[in-house]
Amino acid sequence: MLQLLPQSDIYKPMISTPADIVNQINTYIQASDSPDISIDISGMNPIDSSYVLTMCSTTHYIKYCEGMITWLVSSDIVESLCKNMTLDNAGYVVV
Repeated sequence: MLQLLPQSDIYKPMISTPADIVNQINTYIQASDSPDISIDISGMNPIDSSYVLTMCSTTHYIKYCEGMITWLVSSDIVESLCKNMTLDNAGYVVV
C-alpha cells in the first residue's frame, strides 16, 4: 500500500553533480537513526537517479540490512533500470 509521508520526513539533497549527491545522501544515512527513510531524487534524470540510488542503497544496506529506502523518482524507467540489481532495500515511488 502506498503511504504518503509528511514533507519533513523526506530528505531532498541539494541538486549538484551525481557524485556530490551520493556523498550528501551517504552522510545523511550515516547520521540517521532510522532504518526506514525516504529520499527525493525526482529532479534527476533516470540514468543519474539509477547511479545515485544504487550507490546509496548499498551504503544504507551496510548500516541497516533490515531497513528500507523509499526513493521518490521522476520516472518508472528508474525502476526498470535497477530491477535486475539485488536492491532489496529500495522501493520506488514515481512523483
